[in-house]
Amino acid sequence: MLTPTQKQRLEEKVREAVPESMELKFGCRVVRSTEEYIFLHMSDEMTGDIEKDMKQCAQLYCEKSDKIVFTTKIDKILGRPLTLQDVLIGLQGVDNQRFWISDRGEILSPDDWEFRKIPMQGRIYDLTKDYHHQSDEFYTFLYELLCK
Repeated sequence: MLTPTQKQRLEEKVREAVPESMELKFGCRVVRSTEEYIFLHMSDEMTGDIEKDMKQCAQLYCEKSDKIVFTTKIDKILGRPLTLQDVLIGLQGVDNQRFWISDRGEILSPDDWEFRKIPMQGRIYDLTKDYHHQSDEFYTFLYELLCK
């Protein structure tokens, strides 16, 4: 089981491979004050410059309190939820190995016999859940590949 610091490092590694996951767009997670929100909409005067756009009026939704807030201040962009596609893009840079995913969510590699010794349970991405709701075994497997 990974520590919170290791999980954070793993997420940063995946996001590094997919920088567009940090763009301020619909569905992106953001922090305002101390609460986490989901970014919904920016006023029509968007310029494409994040610093300028963050000063415009943003519409945010807080799941915890089920409220919509209009604000001109976003303290931090946390990024959109990661997906299986992001994980696979992150895996592209691992020792020139090729990876694919089976219809059951098993991450496979034909190039590395050592890879096949990893227990299958750890290599399964639950296709019904996003990145943030996978098994501890999967995170450990991915950490070993991306962060070691």
